[in-house]
Amino acid sequence: MNHKKECQNNLRLSANLISVLFHPLFILYYIFLTLHTITPVAFMFSENRQRVAVHLLVFGLSVFFPLISTIALRAAGLIKSIRLEDSKERIGPMIATIIFYVWLFLNYKQFGIGPDIFIGTILGATIALSIAFLINNFSKISLHCVGAGGLVGAIGTYRMAIPELAYSFSFGQNTLEYSPNILLALIIIIAGLIGSARLYLNVHKEKDVYGGYIIGFTAQIVAYMIMGPF
Repeated sequence: MNHKKECQNNLRLSANLISVLFHPLFILYYIFLTLHTITPVAFMFSENRQRVAVHLLVFGLSVFFPLISTIALRAAGLIKSIRLEDSKERIGPMIATIIFYVWLFLNYKQFGIGPDIFIGTILGATIALSIAFLINNFSKISLHCVGAGGLVGAIGTYRMAIPELAYSFSFGQNTLEYSPNILLALIIIIAGLIGSARLYLNVHKEKDVYGGYIIGFTAQIVAYMIMGPF
């Protein structure tokens, strides 16, 4: 009995850890880091401070400011918890995040600070979050799975846009080359773990998890069709 309870506790701990590591606020920046890793030549800046500025811009507008907005709403008593367990509490933070995504899209597009294909990724994330915002009025759609679906969709569009590319990862003086299919398979597995974690924690129904996947993935494909080919 104790062994069973210990296993359940470990599973719950793992599910919570996955939920935190792959919180929807982090997904767009994770995609940016992945793109930076697989296409380093597209991020060749004349000065290192330019590289830092680009990372700060993407991180600031996709993670930091949306998070600060949520904390500010909590401090003002407009929401009960930053966990946003209630659908109504999601409204303010989601509106703020959409605004920051639009701001990021406009800045990234105007200044041409990285690969053009990421413009489509930002647009896809904005579309997905906007649709999720509308659905949130009727159902507690899983934002984690919206992000997970977007992650798969974004990496999938990179696979379509650069099919001949052999991805590589440099560490020190060594370089590891691998097939794009391996990266895509890994991303699909991660997306599956995210959805499984949300279901195990019983914070969403199956329809909200699957719906999140569909919204996130479809939005990236639509954005790619609108903005591409790159």
